Amino acid sequence: MKLVHDDIIYNLQSKGGITNYWKNLKPFLQDKANLINVNGHSKKERKLPFGILRYMNSNTVFKTNFIFHSSYYRTSSANKSINVITIYDFIYEKFSEGLRRRIHVWQKQRAINNSDHIICISHSTKNDLLIYYPEVDQNKISVVYLGVKNEFMRNDKLKTKKSLIFVGSRGGYKNFSILLDALDILSNYSLIIVGGGELSNQENKRLKNIKYEHLIECSDEMLNNLYNQSLALIYPSSYEGFGLPIIEALKAGCPVICNKGSSTGEIGGEYVLSGSMSKEFIINSILKLNNESFRNDLVKNGIKYASSFTWEKTANQTLKIYEELWVKFQ
Repeated sequence: MKLVHDDIIYNLQSKGGITNYWKNLKPFLQDKANLINVNGHSKKERKLPFGILRYMNSNTVFKTNFIFHSSYYRTSSANKSINVITIYDFIYEKFSEGLRRRIHVWQKQRAINNSDHIICISHSTKNDLLIYYPEVDQNKISVVYLGVKNEFMRNDKLKTKKSLIFVGSRGGYKNFSILLDALDILSNYSLIIVGGGELSNQENKRLKNIKYEHLIECSDEMLNNLYNQSLALIYPSSYEGFGLPIIEALKAGCPVICNKGSSTGEIGGEYVLSGSMSKEFIINSILKLNNESFRNDLVKNGIKYASSFTWEKTANQTLKIYEELWVKFQ
């Protein structure tokens, strides 16, 4: 079986959820398949501006059949190609407007139409796919959950502090402002903000009366320590394709407070405190965690649950899809 991965995502972002997905998936596939990594364009085409090149389908060609799996909504036009795409979310469709949205939707729709199989990273994302593209054959859709790195683990030597942690971008649907509303009332708790770029002027003003620390860059080891020391991860986002920080936090023994909607409720299940996101819900959930017995049960059950999410499992399920397609198209 010849497997070609289109690494276009590394030209689009140096870090982020999709890059994380591919970096963790590849090592487990290297030894199990004849894996070739390409950017998928000829020398002549690579002279074109990247703003154009990123939207062009790959011209990778082999004399025999090959599976082409793009990291970001491209397919191969070669006759011998078997095209696989991964759909991560529908953020552009739900929250973007104008030309940016139209271009993204065009590219994604083209990839969907030209694909032989589609991998969705959650059932929520699969449901969104069928809402936006009801004509897609459900038989060519598989749900494969993401994994969590081994670096995330419980460290009983670290003591829990009266602090809360927020991870990732903060704009719009991420509902960061609702968390700040809650902390205006729970003023005896501190906040650790991880990632998401520089704080805006508006955010700085909003945080004026809140005890906080902002880490723009954070290693996995440091993040694991922060999870271990935090009373809870607050993940108020109203929409995610998966919500990886939820599983990272649970595996590190950090309870999670999140929205019940979209994939966050699906991924967290009964192992998180989830509900309709509001200031009151966050406050009540934080206060519940002051019950040591209640919190300890959440931690214990969360660690066991999150440990079932591994990148090896993700890779094996992905490999099985490749193998079934390989047999089908011979």
